[in-house]
Parts: sequence; C-alpha cells; structure tokens
Amino acid sequence: PSVLFGTAAQFAGMKFDGSGIEKLEPSPRTAERIVQMVGERTGAASHVLAAPGGVGAVVNPTPTLSSTASDAAAAAAAALGGIASASTADLEDIEHATVMAYEQMCSAALLTPDSRAAFLEFTALVAVAHPLRACQRGAQDLLDKLPEVWPDTGATTGSKDLAAVRANLADFRVCGGEHAGALVWRACAGSQEGKRGYTCGLWLLFHSLAARASYPNSGDGGLRWLHAVTAWVRHFFPCEDCRAHFLAMVESDATAAAVMKKRDGVLWAWKAHNKVNARLREAEASGEPVGSGDPAFPKVQWPTAVECPKCHEGGGGGGGGGGGS
Repeated sequence: PSVLFGTAAQFAGMKFDGSGIEKLEPSPRTAERIVQMVGERTGAASHVLAAPGGVGAVVNPTPTLSSTASDAAAAAAAALGGIASASTADLEDIEHATVMAYEQMCSAALLTPDSRAAFLEFTALVAVAHPLRACQRGAQDLLDKLPEVWPDTGATTGSKDLAAVRANLADFRVCGGEHAGALVWRACAGSQEGKRGYTCGLWLLFHSLAARASYPNSGDGGLRWLHAVTAWVRHFFPCEDCRAHFLAMVESDATAAAVMKKRDGVLWAWKAHNKVNARLREAEASGEPVGSGDPAFPKVQWPTAVECPKCHEGGGGGGGGGGGS
C-alpha cells in the first residue's frame, strides 16, 4: 500500500500521475511513523495513547492538540478544569470556541471604533498560533482584507459606517466555510444545559494559543499572547464580572509584567487559570452563583495532589493561587 501526501487541490486535479503529490516512504512502515511524517509536513502532531489493559497502542481517534512539550501538556490539561488527568485538548471544542469568540467580536454590543486595535491584535495571534490550519488561514485572510473591510479611521467611524463594517465582518467565516458543524461540546460538555461549554472552550483556546505563540527571530511570544488575550477580554468578553476579575489579575500580578517568552505566557496562563478556579471554588462553597460553573466538575487546582504530590507541598496548590484540590 502507498501513502500519498498533498493538498486538496492537488488531489482534485491529479490524473493518477502523482503530479505535485508526494509519495511517503515511511521507515519503519508503522502507523506511528506515518502519522509523524504527516505531522512534520503540516505542523500538526499526534498523541499516542496506551490501549486498554496496557497491551499495544492506539492513536486517539478524537482530534486533539498534541502535548509534545511539557508546557503544552500543562496548558491543555489545565484548560479541562482539573477533574481528570488530560494531556490533550479537544480541537473541535477549540474550534467551536474560536467561532463563538469571533461572533462576539462582531456583535453590535461589543464592536466599537475603539475596539479595532484589539480586533486586529487577537486576529493576528490566531493567524500565527491557532492549532487548526483552517482557523489560521481564515484569520490571515481576514487580516489581509481588514484594511478594506474596516479602514483605520479611528474614532471618526460613524454608526452607519460601523454597522456596515459589522455586517461585512459577520459574514466572514474565521475557521472556513466547513468548520466543525453543529455546536456540540465534547471535552467541555457540562452535566446540564448552560454549564461549562463556551467558558471551558475559551480557556482551551487561550491555553493552546499560549503554547503555540512562536514568532520567527523573536523571543516575545508570551508577551504578544498576553497583550492580545488581554485586549480581547477587555473589549469582547461580555461577562462584566469575569472581565473585571481577569483585567485586575493582569494589572495586579507582578508576574504578568515579566511575561516575555512563550514559556512565560504558558506558565502565566496556567497560574492564572488556577487562581480563577480557586476564587470560583470559594464562591461555590459559600453558595454564590458561578455562572457556567458545573457542580459535576468542581473547581480544583491543576495538577492535582494525586498527579503531582510535590506540587502541593506547603499548600502551594500547584503554583496557582493556593487552595489545593
């Protein structure tokens, strides 16, 4: 059997002569090696899981974000809420969150003349760091068209002009015309309607962007990530209480001011998420409403004491704001 690699357009136009299409010659001829070769050519990756009972190995059939580095593993697992050990993040949930985040960016309530810079900065981050190629390409296409669709006229943009800008942007499909389809949360599914879902997916998106925020000849990936995410939360997150807490955390945390490299951003996101979980856990314990918080998925610190006992020595809670699991 042969494995051919190429773009959809190349396959659509081929006449079985292999023109423009590469024939992969894996050595050894194993499924793992073939997956690795595809990943090398696409920038994607895979995560191999042990089969039940520890016999053999299978490739996880659910699309996931690879945990090829410890930073990415910590980021993805933290995003899942800390209930169970997880070293991968569900790509379909990340795509759903990306599409919903973009819809909010185009909403009449949140898109203003003053939000153009934040819109541009976050879209640029998605174009560089999103784990899905379709979303990367969509964001880059949007960046290329933005000067025409939304000219930089500053605060002079009138309400009529802004309505036209909003309508044009709302028609755009940031992850392509054939994105994941019906909104059905998987890893972020709640135990009841209105629980987890988008907020869980948004954390997955933020963590995955942090883990992939690499820029050629630049060591400031973490700083760019933090600026873009902070700007997005400031202008486009509709939950006022959540927004206020996040911005206060950024402004009051000395470690946020020290974020520079990609690793800095990954670790800050992990600690920030743990701080949020600690605050919400206290609110849940006192009977306060916590929005999309799900009683079936209590807020814990990641990694848990079971996963990393040493992380909790001295009550540090894994470095994420105290209050272990």
